[in-house]
Amino acid sequence: MGSRINPFSGQDEFTGKHPENMSLTELEMLLHIKRLNVRLDLERIKTQVSYTKLILEGIQELGLLDKLTEFFSRQGTPPSA
Repeated sequence: MGSRINPFSGQDEFTGKHPENMSLTELEMLLHIKRLNVRLDLERIKTQVSYTKLILEGIQELGLLDKLTEFFSRQGTPPSA
């Protein structure tokens, strides 16, 4: 059996053939796949930013932002004796 790409295995690279040995059509397909991977990575980043923004807005609406800021600022100062 030849090399097969499993989209669920986590392997993004096809190592069955080096680009210098590929035909023009294969190179175009490889470039298209690389572009799609970059687009997918950007979408993942946008999603992570959206979730982070949503969580921070929730913390702020609940009034916990000041308490968290105070807590983290206390963590950096030594305890007073």
